[in-house]
Amino acid sequence: MVVALPFRYDLWSSTDPVREEDFIDVHVLLPNGNYINLKCRSMTTLFELKEELWEEAEKFPLFGHLRDKSLYIIYAIKSSSARVEELTDESQRICDVQPFFALFKIAERLELSEDSKLNENITTLIGKKLSEFKTLKNPEVNDFRYKINLLGEDIASKRSTMTLKEKILYQYPPKLANTNEIPHTVKQVLENGKEFLIVAKLSNEDISVTLKVSCFINPTKLMDEIMQKMQTKIKNFRRRMNDYILKICGQEEYIFGDYPLIQFIYIQDRLSRGEVPMVVVKYVSDVYVFTSNYSSDPIMSHGRANGGKTTKINSSTLRKKGKHKSSWDVDDNFQVSIQTVSNVTVDTNKSIEIGIQAGLFHGGKTLCEKQKTCEMVVKDSGSCTWLASHQTLKFDIKVKNVPRMARLCLVLYETAKNAKHIRARRLKDSQKEIFINPIAWVNTTVFDYKNQLKTGGLTLYTWTYAEDSDSEELLHPLGTVEPNPRTDEATSITMTFHDYNSDCSMLYPTEKEVIEYADKLLKASQKMPYPTSPTEDDRSIISILQPYMHNDRINDISEQERKEIWERRFDCLRYQPDALPCLLYCVEWNNRDEVSEVTRILNEWPQDKMSVERTLELLDYAYADPFVRRFAVECLKKIKDEDLQLYLLQLVQAIKHESYLYCDLVEFLLQRALNNQRIGHFLFWHLRSEIQVPSVQIRFSLILEAYLRSSKEHISILMRQLSCLEKLRLGSEQVKKVGKEKAKHKLMEFLSSVRGDLKNITSPLNPSFRCKEVRNDKCKVMDSKMKPIWTVYENVDQHGEDINIIFKNGDDLRQDMLTLQMLRIMDRIWKANGYDFRLNTYSCISMDRRLGMIEVVLNAETIANIQKEKGIFSATAAFKKGSLFSWLKDHNSTEELLQKACNEFTLSCAGYCVATYVLGVADRHSDNIMVKKNGQLFHIDFGHILGHFKEKFGIRRERAPFVLTHDFVYVINKGRSDKEADEFKKFQYLCEQAFITLRKHGGLILSLFSMMISTGLPELSSEKDLNYLRETLVLDLSEDEALRHFRSKFDEALQNSWKTSLNWASHNFSKNNNNEGKLKMHRYELIPDKSKDENGSDGSAYSDPDDNSDKSALLGGSSKSYGTDNLELAIAIEERLTYTWKEIDVYGEQPTEGSLWSRTSKKINNCFSGNGKEFVARKHLLKNITGIAHSGELLAVSPTSIRALNGVPVNPEQLRSQCAYVQQDDLFIASLTAREHLIFQAMLRMGRKVPYAQKIARVNEVIIELSLRKCANTVIGSPGRIKGLSGGERKRLAFASESLTDPHLLLCDEPTSGLDSFMAHSVLQVLKRLANKGKTIIITIHQPSSELFGMFDKILLIAEGRTAFLGSPTQATEFFEHLGVPCPVNYNPADFFVQLLAIAPNKEQECRATIKKICDSFAVSSLAEEVNALASNLGSNEELANRRLINGNKYRASWLTQFYAILWRSWLSVLKEPMLVKVRVLQTIMVSFLIGIIFYGQVLDQDGVMNMNGALFLFLTNMTFQNVFAVINVFSAELPIFIRESRARLYRTSTYFLGKTIAELPLFLAVPLIFTTIAYPMIGLRGGFLYFSIACGVVSLVANVSTSFGYLISCASSSISMALSVGPPVIIPFLIFGGFFLNAGSVPSYFEWLSYLSWFRYGNEALLINQWTGVTDIICTRSNTTCPTNGQIILDTLNFNSSNFGWDILALIVLIVIFRFAAYSCLVLRARSKE
Repeated sequence: MVVALPFRYDLWSSTDPVREEDFIDVHVLLPNGNYINLKCRSMTTLFELKEELWEEAEKFPLFGHLRDKSLYIIYAIKSSSARVEELTDESQRICDVQPFFALFKIAERLELSEDSKLNENITTLIGKKLSEFKTLKNPEVNDFRYKINLLGEDIASKRSTMTLKEKILYQYPPKLANTNEIPHTVKQVLENGKEFLIVAKLSNEDISVTLKVSCFINPTKLMDEIMQKMQTKIKNFRRRMNDYILKICGQEEYIFGDYPLIQFIYIQDRLSRGEVPMVVVKYVSDVYVFTSNYSSDPIMSHGRANGGKTTKINSSTLRKKGKHKSSWDVDDNFQVSIQTVSNVTVDTNKSIEIGIQAGLFHGGKTLCEKQKTCEMVVKDSGSCTWLASHQTLKFDIKVKNVPRMARLCLVLYETAKNAKHIRARRLKDSQKEIFINPIAWVNTTVFDYKNQLKTGGLTLYTWTYAEDSDSEELLHPLGTVEPNPRTDEATSITMTFHDYNSDCSMLYPTEKEVIEYADKLLKASQKMPYPTSPTEDDRSIISILQPYMHNDRINDISEQERKEIWERRFDCLRYQPDALPCLLYCVEWNNRDEVSEVTRILNEWPQDKMSVERTLELLDYAYADPFVRRFAVECLKKIKDEDLQLYLLQLVQAIKHESYLYCDLVEFLLQRALNNQRIGHFLFWHLRSEIQVPSVQIRFSLILEAYLRSSKEHISILMRQLSCLEKLRLGSEQVKKVGKEKAKHKLMEFLSSVRGDLKNITSPLNPSFRCKEVRNDKCKVMDSKMKPIWTVYENVDQHGEDINIIFKNGDDLRQDMLTLQMLRIMDRIWKANGYDFRLNTYSCISMDRRLGMIEVVLNAETIANIQKEKGIFSATAAFKKGSLFSWLKDHNSTEELLQKACNEFTLSCAGYCVATYVLGVADRHSDNIMVKKNGQLFHIDFGHILGHFKEKFGIRRERAPFVLTHDFVYVINKGRSDKEADEFKKFQYLCEQAFITLRKHGGLILSLFSMMISTGLPELSSEKDLNYLRETLVLDLSEDEALRHFRSKFDEALQNSWKTSLNWASHNFSKNNNNEGKLKMHRYELIPDKSKDENGSDGSAYSDPDDNSDKSALLGGSSKSYGTDNLELAIAIEERLTYTWKEIDVYGEQPTEGSLWSRTSKKINNCFSGNGKEFVARKHLLKNITGIAHSGELLAVSPTSIRALNGVPVNPEQLRSQCAYVQQDDLFIASLTAREHLIFQAMLRMGRKVPYAQKIARVNEVIIELSLRKCANTVIGSPGRIKGLSGGERKRLAFASESLTDPHLLLCDEPTSGLDSFMAHSVLQVLKRLANKGKTIIITIHQPSSELFGMFDKILLIAEGRTAFLGSPTQATEFFEHLGVPCPVNYNPADFFVQLLAIAPNKEQECRATIKKICDSFAVSSLAEEVNALASNLGSNEELANRRLINGNKYRASWLTQFYAILWRSWLSVLKEPMLVKVRVLQTIMVSFLIGIIFYGQVLDQDGVMNMNGALFLFLTNMTFQNVFAVINVFSAELPIFIRESRARLYRTSTYFLGKTIAELPLFLAVPLIFTTIAYPMIGLRGGFLYFSIACGVVSLVANVSTSFGYLISCASSSISMALSVGPPVIIPFLIFGGFFLNAGSVPSYFEWLSYLSWFRYGNEALLINQWTGVTDIICTRSNTTCPTNGQIILDTLNFNSSNFGWDILALIVLIVIFRFAAYSCLVLRARSKE
């Protein structure tokens, strides 16, 4: 028997030595101020002493202030030296040290200071100070940091010994397929089934070679062949293969290793797309890799020197010393006690009672019945305390049966007597009707991280209960076990775990002990290792499990089947190992016998038989057991890095389901990340993006710290990315503060200021791409709500294309990430089964809260824009069949390319049809579907998934299962509509196979979505959201049944395609009305350059549509003339005209004197005589002006005085055919889009013989040429009324209108007027580009900025009507300097010239003298002589000009074309103008109901007769005033536009008037019909369909007469205000003569002629004849009153004759004609008066 020795000061005396087996009292002083006494053997090492000391210290206060024991050192006073010594060697025994009094002191290691710079960088990257981990005073955090750092340090030390190739493999891991088999999709493009072409380029050289190679050769052999071919091209080429490495063109990804080429995913992807793989031969020494600057962390080294024992379970010391007992030996019921609740957020002014409900859960399932406390009243302080007799919660489960990962879930609730305003939950055990409202919840584990059963007091800080939670479960078992870190705000619950009268720790058994227990049970039951249990069910285990294998129906397993499966667990192990999740579901986790049995079976379960699908399922929250999760992680270790990266998103979410910080899953992910930097990159950003979520903040921060501390070489790369992210976020916020017009300028300004911070970035979207620097000129701000920034980076690889990235600030991209990941998984599944559906899974990454990046899809266009480009009506373009096929045909010129594009479209359409159907992708309008020019279709913007379809007024918008329109079918059938075509049958077959293939992996899809529930996505927040997937995948049906189900959905999609088109049309209409026709977050297009590379393949250079660079290459090499019918009249670009004007005198009209009558009569006489204006008095504006403007020049005139030009003798019509005039004021139809406006202009401006398709093509060219592509589908708008284009865009649109005919001379009046400096510069850039193409641009401009002044090729200064200067800006400066008036330095020359030539007040004579001197000096200068000589010489070209310009037609478009164009534009205006459509219809309905209610239910008596007559007259008055004032501003509002377009000879007045009025006719027919239909039956007017129809017809005629009269007023009035003033007084006389106020027989004879023009008279008579003719049964209810007994009496009383009905109808029709003809005449007079 060993006895502890009594205390002795001479403990180590040689006279009485201590024996090895003796226990001694050891006294220890801890740095947190505690003193601890331990009984230890003298042979105990210092390391073991420290370990035992930390276990004991946990029982004392302030333990949280201690960090990991490895960070401390032991001090002692040695008996031999009597000095305090530092004991660094912890392998020494206590008896070797012989401390005085057996006294030790523990202190921190002073020499182990951590790298402050490293800590600073880590703090920046994770967004959390590392010092905060210390302040947590959490031993689990300290333990995790120590263990995980040991792991990372070990990997980091191995990395320091890597060779160069190994470093490349780590930093740039190659993407490899799982096997080297040739995919089916690649075989068909290989020559001879195994050969393909590959292009190799030499790095930093313009040399390339093309080889035909076998797909089975390895990179070494390929390099050898490249070297041989390079030697034939380059002399003295060094052929040393070891000096070179093969790099993928444009990417930092290398092809090396002993793998066949076909195994590289890059090779497979390029070949499957029919593209040639391109590699770069690069010097190995030029590859950027990290430098090995590894230095061992002494802290970690110390841990390893002592055996690394802390990596084992921390309870090892307790187990070794026997200071514990097993929790399986505790036979008491599990129980806890609730003491107090503090900081409760309830209304303390009321008597609020609160209670706590508690439950034990494992994997989301309850282990026993829930318990609750009694309800207590909350004190004023917001706290509540339970009495000792009411605080204990005893659960119906023994401690020995509590599983290792059991968690205690608590919810705090308040009670109420009714369910008003709270969640209606009735207490089950309450005698009264009492409801509860959950306030807060919190979870905690039953065992701590060291396997110890928790005992003693504990304070838990709760989480606020989600108000929108729809779960019926009051408790929150799937929530985090972490307490709320916001301790000052959170409600706290103080509780106690019982100790079950144990004076030692209670530990959960180790795996070994559990298995030993299971073995005992097995022997006790006398079972064989793999018995077949006798059961009543004769089915095999495979048959029993089959219904639950490939779906998520595990929850449907009945109790009987659960028992059956558990009994046959060994059969499951033998014959169905992939069914492990089903077996685990059958385990009773509250029974330690079954828990031990399943733990033993897991050790025998074959890992190689577990599929990835089933393995991932084991990491779901439902499988909480640590041995199960460890088994799953072991199975995952076999998967390749590419597969791991594919599922990394879910694995990161699975970490949230872990109960403790350190776990096998975290260890596994860190190991893979530290051995593959690509995985590390995405692991970092997946964790970093959720670092702000409080429930995972500590956990994710610790993992990030561990990764960064062990991957120091990655820190600098990530720091650059984070810095770039922060700069872009700052730039985005600045851009959002300014308007649309200034956004681009603000962005350019910002990018210039942070240029250095955006250099040398590894792309966060794909670390294989390295970005050199930002191309500021190509960056821009997109037009969507959050104003994303389109950034363009130059590729580090000179052979690579630019890198285009969209930065988004304000949108949550996690749902897009999930959907795109699922599309990648589907693509992988299909390819594994031999189907390549050409999915375009562009990259998308969330990097922080509502911050992220999206890959730009190049060379693509939205379906909406394609349909509108190929159609005329944007709202109806969705119904046009063939537009998509036509668009593909335009971009695939040969038949072979077109066939290939159609096949590409068919495959991609099939894939996306099935994928979007299964995933329930919603909001599939035509702006969210794009097509690449090679035919590849793809979807974007996944803001709504899992069947969350948009609804309006409770009606679901999207009714079709997926998008399959007739336009799609037309492309699939390669230009045919036959749905029975072989191509369409093949398409349907592909869809069916895609669905069936996907359905076989339905369990995987459901598992992956289930693992993402914890993400907190709004549309994936609970198990209920997975129901949509279950419905679409129909996993409960057989394959044949599922196929029939999908076919029905396919037919439904095809049959409902018209609904899809209707939705698209509605979307287009709504977008145009609300100015939402803008590019969305992923909807971007770049225009490819037509140049070819040296090998003849298509070039890879792209230019932005908004770029201001020259786009002439896109428009073809030859000049086109669109303004004439005969091509002989066109002037080729080789014959560019030089325009001159010689000795020009221009006079202006002076105001005419005389009376108003004389001036008016003279104007009318001039209009009808055709003489135009008579210039009574004239003012001399231009005096003997001579000048010249060469082609390709931009000439600025200041100040503006030129209104006409004379060059060679041509008449105005001939001159108009070759020049265009852009006026200062921008006049547009506000409701049209820019594209619609240009189409209208093209139809009228371009020649009669120019085909319509060529006109549309020209519109598209002009849109690109003038940088209008971004706003092409945006409504033009009207300042202050309809939001639309910016000032600069409106000005460019004005240029575009005039540029449609490709004029050689462009005259612009003040093009920069009203624009800010940035927009003015943008407009001048457009004009400069046009001038560079050979056009002559003459503009008038006042005081341009110095920047604009420098853009002019020539300037013309005019003062007092004379030429002051004509020449280049440089010549101008020299000219004035020669005159002795030099322009001051740093002074704007334009301002100087204007001030010099201006007439200053009170200095008129002096200024005129100066101007005369300047003009005289110029007149005799060499510049003026040169201009005069050129002007005189060009006079000989007069015949040539006349010959080419004769026979110019007055109107370029035919009468029918003019009418059609006006009708189309007017109809669009009617549709898009809310005042004409929405408000008018609503107004009509409201008024008709009001009249109907007032006169409701009239009967045929004397009162009813009077009321009906009044109601019928109200019909007429309402129609009159409503329609007159609806159109009274139609012509007057558009008068300026009409005058301008009429003078430009775009159309005749007749076509304008007819088109305008006919376009509005449907509305003016519908409104009276709606009005009469509602009011007529409500009033109770004469029954019968015939009488009703006649009434509708009469009211419609009256409505159109009044409309015609409104047109007359509108055309006769010079302004809207005048029209509104004239209208009412003129209508009143006609109203009086209507027969209601004044009897028709009482009209004075001198006014009788006026009554014949009253439509009220004819309408009233016709309505009353229709109402009363033949009526004989009028009831007289009162005596002594006049009572008409029949209808004829009523008509006679009013002096109406029933025989006049036909004449009334005819008169109304005649009035329509008269008023409209009068309106037309007024419009003609107004047009002529302006000429």
